[in-house]
Amino acid sequence: MERWSALSGLRLFDATGQPAAANAGGTLTCASCHATHGPAPDGADHLRLPGWKAACSACHGPDALLLYRSFHRREARQ
Repeated sequence: MERWSALSGLRLFDATGQPAAANAGGTLTCASCHATHGPAPDGADHLRLPGWKAACSACHGPDALLLYRSFHRREARQ
Protein backbone atom coordinates (compact mmCIF):
# COMPACT_ATOMS: atom_id res chain seq x y z
CA MET A 1 0.00 0.00 0.00
CA GLU A 2 1.32 3.40 -0.90
CA ARG A 3 1.47 6.15 1.72
CA TRP A 4 -0.55 8.82 -0.08
CA SER A 5 -3.15 6.50 -1.57
CA ALA A 6 -4.11 5.41 1.97
CA LEU A 7 -4.65 9.03 2.99
CA SER A 8 -6.87 9.68 -0.02
CA GLY A 9 -9.80 8.04 1.73
CA LEU A 10 -9.62 10.37 4.73
CA ARG A 11 -10.80 13.96 4.97
CA LEU A 12 -7.88 16.38 5.35
CA PHE A 13 -8.20 19.91 6.73
CA ASP A 14 -6.59 23.23 5.79
CA ALA A 15 -4.95 25.73 8.18
CA THR A 16 -8.34 27.33 8.97
CA GLY A 17 -9.84 24.02 10.07
CA GLN A 18 -12.04 23.66 7.00
CA PRO A 19 -12.01 20.52 4.84
CA ALA A 20 -9.24 20.87 2.26
CA ALA A 21 -10.11 20.78 -1.42
CA ALA A 22 -9.44 17.52 -3.24
CA ASN A 23 -5.76 17.11 -4.12
CA ALA A 24 -4.86 20.29 -2.19
CA GLY A 25 -3.11 18.51 0.65
CA GLY A 26 -3.99 19.22 4.24
CA THR A 27 -3.62 17.94 7.76
CA LEU A 28 -5.04 14.94 9.56
CA THR A 29 -7.21 15.97 12.50
CA CYS A 30 -9.51 14.11 14.88
CA ALA A 31 -12.35 14.63 12.38
CA SER A 32 -10.32 12.87 9.67
CA CYS A 33 -10.86 9.55 11.44
CA HIS A 34 -13.75 10.16 13.83
CA ALA A 35 -17.41 11.02 13.31
CA THR A 36 -17.31 14.09 15.54
CA HIS A 37 -20.84 15.39 14.96
CA GLY A 38 -23.00 12.44 15.94
CA PRO A 39 -24.45 9.59 13.96
CA ALA A 40 -23.79 9.16 10.26
CA PRO A 41 -26.56 9.83 7.71
CA ASP A 42 -27.32 6.09 7.65
CA GLY A 43 -28.28 6.33 11.34
CA ALA A 44 -25.30 4.33 12.58
CA ASP A 45 -23.06 5.82 15.26
CA HIS A 46 -19.64 5.20 13.74
CA LEU A 47 -16.96 6.08 16.26
CA ARG A 48 -14.28 5.71 13.61
CA LEU A 49 -14.70 6.35 9.91
CA PRO A 50 -13.62 3.78 7.30
CA GLY A 51 -10.03 4.02 6.11
CA TRP A 52 -8.27 5.06 9.31
CA LYS A 53 -6.43 1.74 9.83
CA ALA A 54 -4.99 1.72 6.32
CA ALA A 55 -3.80 5.32 6.63
CA CYS A 56 -2.07 4.71 9.98
CA SER A 57 -0.39 1.53 8.74
CA ALA A 58 0.71 3.06 5.43
CA CYS A 59 2.89 5.60 7.23
CA HIS A 60 3.77 3.87 10.48
CA GLY A 61 3.83 0.20 9.44
CA PRO A 62 4.13 -2.21 12.37
CA ASP A 63 4.39 0.70 14.84
CA ALA A 64 0.88 1.94 13.95
CA LEU A 65 -0.96 0.17 16.79
CA LEU A 66 1.57 1.29 19.42
CA LEU A 67 1.41 4.90 18.21
CA TYR A 68 -2.39 4.77 18.01
CA ARG A 69 -2.66 3.58 21.61
CA SER A 70 -0.11 6.14 22.80
CA PHE A 71 -1.86 9.06 21.05
CA HIS A 72 -5.30 8.06 22.26
CA ARG A 73 -4.43 7.89 25.96
CA ARG A 74 -6.57 10.25 28.02
CA GLU A 75 -3.48 12.16 29.25
CA ALA A 76 -2.29 12.78 25.66
CA ARG A 77 -5.52 14.61 24.80
CA GLN A 78 -5.47 17.03 27.72
